[in-house]
Amino acid sequence: MQEDTFEVVMRGYNRRQVHDYMMRTRNQIRDLEERLARAIEQAEQGRIELAEARRRMVETPAEL
Repeated sequence: MQEDTFEVVMRGYNRRQVHDYMMRTRNQIRDLEERLARAIEQAEQGRIELAEARRRMVETPAEL
């Protein structure tokens, strides 16, 4: 994430800049949460596939 700065205006920061920053930050957080959820789902699917492959390997006699 980039580091943002705000102009100092009379009695505080520019409200529009702060609002825009908050909206961008919320959107970035939402995007990261969605990406994390997909990554967790993919990892779980990989874990299931690995467990199934291991089960099949144990159940199938080795061919020489």
